[in-house]
Amino acid sequence: MFPLYEFKIVKFLGVAGFVAACVIAAIITFNSGILGGGPASGSGSAQVIDSPAAAADASAAQPAAAPTTGTRTHVVADGDSFYTIARKYDVTISQIQQLNPNIDPQNLTAGTKLVIP
Repeated sequence: MFPLYEFKIVKFLGVAGFVAACVIAAIITFNSGILGGGPASGSGSAQVIDSPAAAADASAAQPAAAPTTGTRTHVVADGDSFYTIARKYDVTISQIQQLNPNIDPQNLTAGTKLVIP
């Protein structure tokens, strides 16, 4: 049978491993912008759209931002996300969304052209 101190060590390592996994998952989630926050998400507020009618109203309420001087174009490649694109050009996700209001960041397809500040 195991001595009591060995059982306590195994129990401590199990709890420490679980806590470490939770902290790592929280860091990854935060930095990816999935739940907002993170260095690339900007300070814009998220908008939740529940129905197609609400989506149409929301898109009609937001005027399309015209490209201004100092912008460039990025062609989306497989595996790209707003987060990876924002990091590549050292801009925020919010800035990319403002210049591309009709692009759904959750459904990027290869070949889509994005305006980048």
